[in-house]
Amino acid sequence: MLMLFGAWSAAVALTAAPLGAQQRPNAAPAPSGIFVDVIRERWLNARQRPEFTPMTESERWVKIAGVAQHPSAKTRTLSLAFNVDAGGPGTAQLTSDDRGRVVRLVASFPPPRPDRGALPALVSPAEETRWAIFNGVEQRYASLPETRVWDLVPVRPTEPLAVGRRWRDTLDLRASLGEYRQSLRGVREHTVTGDTLVRGRRLWIVRDSAVVHYEEHLLVEERTLDTLAVVDRSGDGTIVGRHLLDPTLDVDRLRNDTTTLTGLAVLRYPDGRSFTTPARYERVQRLELLDAAAYAARERKRRAAEGEFSIVFRFEGDEERVANGDSALINALLDTIATGRDPDARARAASMLRFAGSPALRPRLRAAWLRAGDTVSIVHELEEGWVDPSRSIDERDLALLLPIMADPGVAFAFGLDRDPHLENARQGLLTHPPAVTPSTSEWPSVPAVCRTLAAQWNADVDPRLRSLGLIAQFTLDPKHWADTVMTRYQAGDRFLEPAVSLIRGVAATWAAGSHAGLPPVGADWRAWSNWMDGRNPEYRTMGAPDLARFGDNHTDAIRLAQAMSGRDFAAEWRDAMRTETSDSARYVYDVLLLGIDSLREDAAAIAARLQSTSPLLRDLARREVAVLLDRDAPLADSATTAEVQNRVLAVAIDDAAPWPLLDSTTWRRRESPMPRHVVSAADMAYARPAATPGPLVLMGDSLAPAVRDRWGKRQLRIESAGWNTKSSESVIILAVSAVRMAGPFARVSIDQSHLTARVKGRGQSSAAGTTLYLLRRGADWVIVSVAAWIT
Repeated sequence: MLMLFGAWSAAVALTAAPLGAQQRPNAAPAPSGIFVDVIRERWLNARQRPEFTPMTESERWVKIAGVAQHPSAKTRTLSLAFNVDAGGPGTAQLTSDDRGRVVRLVASFPPPRPDRGALPALVSPAEETRWAIFNGVEQRYASLPETRVWDLVPVRPTEPLAVGRRWRDTLDLRASLGEYRQSLRGVREHTVTGDTLVRGRRLWIVRDSAVVHYEEHLLVEERTLDTLAVVDRSGDGTIVGRHLLDPTLDVDRLRNDTTTLTGLAVLRYPDGRSFTTPARYERVQRLELLDAAAYAARERKRRAAEGEFSIVFRFEGDEERVANGDSALINALLDTIATGRDPDARARAASMLRFAGSPALRPRLRAAWLRAGDTVSIVHELEEGWVDPSRSIDERDLALLLPIMADPGVAFAFGLDRDPHLENARQGLLTHPPAVTPSTSEWPSVPAVCRTLAAQWNADVDPRLRSLGLIAQFTLDPKHWADTVMTRYQAGDRFLEPAVSLIRGVAATWAAGSHAGLPPVGADWRAWSNWMDGRNPEYRTMGAPDLARFGDNHTDAIRLAQAMSGRDFAAEWRDAMRTETSDSARYVYDVLLLGIDSLREDAAAIAARLQSTSPLLRDLARREVAVLLDRDAPLADSATTAEVQNRVLAVAIDDAAPWPLLDSTTWRRRESPMPRHVVSAADMAYARPAATPGPLVLMGDSLAPAVRDRWGKRQLRIESAGWNTKSSESVIILAVSAVRMAGPFARVSIDQSHLTARVKGRGQSSAAGTTLYLLRRGADWVIVSVAAWIT
């Protein structure tokens, strides 16, 4: 790996055709400007169908940073800078002879990002290199530094340019970076077909065609194998183009070309397995040289067309019609998917239905794909089914997925990434292990699919699917299968690493977390605190961790440990509290008991603890209040509901005085813990408030009748669930929840949405919400704690 990624630049050797009569390069003025290269391309493997596979469009730029003439050698060197999506810019030195043939080219990506001090690197130099080569994290289309500029300078004839002039040049272009290689060889024929005047400058119209052979050798990450695989592609075909040659600057002002190659693609794994498929490459390219002013104008136009970012997205145009259930448009889009032959139109239709349509459209969308014979789109759609609680993989789904998961060659022939379904199924099983998840609706798949996956452990399939089968066995019966998982992992099966982490009881799995295993019987409170929220030493400067933190990861680890070992954690912690009596120990153990629903104190005891002199015990009481009210607390009576909702609305609309805080240390922000005067106090984090804010609308579904009457008399607009506003209209929406109550405690939530008119991609909207946990004090309330969110 050090050898592969140690060098960031490499020279490419290019073989030129024999020299003829020379044209003096120093006779030409120095070119300047920026080349804009727009590429649409696709690789089609054997089982990919063109009508289902849109071309991927990318845009690159190459800036001429400088020009050096070498009269004695009759050469010219262009100093170039090119964009790199993962960083940048890259640089290149391209030297050509007096006919434009490249005799030397040195190019490099930008160097790795500098050390981030005390923070560990989130992306390795190897990953940065791979992202630069593939223009991002998707490993689809590669270009090495030299490849981006190796055909930038046009080759000219030995004789003067004239209509009908013909000439030939030889292509022998090679680029490499570590183990990555690309090459293009062939013969290209040029013909001058005419000339034209552009801004008073004579340009020659040249048609060319090349018969070529292309090869590339790439390393692609296989995440579920924790390794790099090799993809070799080769193909023969043609490149046909037309360009406007500027004889004064010896560069093309504009070039359009089309590439078509047919050949083979081979996927090779380190264990010796290889999979070969016929492959076809298609590319349409447009290269244009712009001066600085023209490029700036182009960028302004592009940014305007992209619209502006809005943290709260509002559909407009056809997407808004789909979101509103326009049956005529929805049917037309489904028909495009089912019968259309244009892959771009089909992709746009599917994207609109998936993004703007309701979940109820999913069966109809799937039926349209099946009618067309497009199973690949269904496979992509099912990727999130393993981890999306609203969807569950069933037997019909698995019938499509299993052949792809079982055989990398099948996935490769369909042009599919081998990782997503394997890693998502693993994540789903380990996030909601069936053995400790009572409701099957929360499983990543229906029970029959879990059993079918488990059966893959003994099947003749890809090793990763066998390992997934072992994980399924383990999550169905952890006590019986945990040792087998550990043995296989110790033998080198890296796919099992997340399962091993769960067996060890690791809950602090985030990057800065301690990744500590579940403490053994008899461990003290410090070990349990470290298990909950300990800090990775590499993040030592990021501040002290919390003494206690409990979430779903902790719940899953404890439940699974109970299933494997039978440990009674609640009894262990209560026993420890008899000997460890400090506030810190009690706080840690009570948070643990609260997390597994084994700490049930009545509201009066919690209210008393809120008055403790110990900050830790007061914080524990606030946690208990939240749990008490969040876990199915009953609705308050109508009088209490009206009292609380009216006060919340008075603060939010009229800027009335908010309730006081019981403990001022629970809210250290400058703004009020309660939303105040929401019409003028829009949050400024993402956007300026609208010049003319829209009307205030109350959502009335949870409002008590007396509250609706009171605020309705003020001519405020009150709407119910299902109401929608046009994207071209601005509005401020305020929604107050029902009030829940337990003993002297109450909970109420206030959400606000500041929606600005969205017209032609312009208009920024935002939203925020606050949940108040209240304690009755005499005739009024005080705020115990606050939970807030903002988009």
